[in-house]
Amino acid sequence: MRGSGGSGADKVTVNTAAVERPELISELSQEFGAQAVVLAIDAKREGEHWDVRVRGGRDSARLKRSGVGPARSGNGLPERFC
Repeated sequence: MRGSGGSGADKVTVNTAAVERPELISELSQEFGAQAVVLAIDAKREGEHWDVRVRGGRDSARLKRSGVGPARSGNGLPERFC
């Protein structure tokens, strides 16, 4: 992400990396500001649950969710969903 700011990017998405290492969200938020960090979650409906997907939606992260909504606060971002 460090090299992205110099190229004019004002936001960077961290999807798979954040699923695999959730503390990355707080680290990036502290270093670059919450306004610069975007977390998008890919999910696939499987029966009554949603399966969190990584690597562009190709692979399962093996995390099942019953719905999508705000997660715990304190990660430095205005809101977070999982």
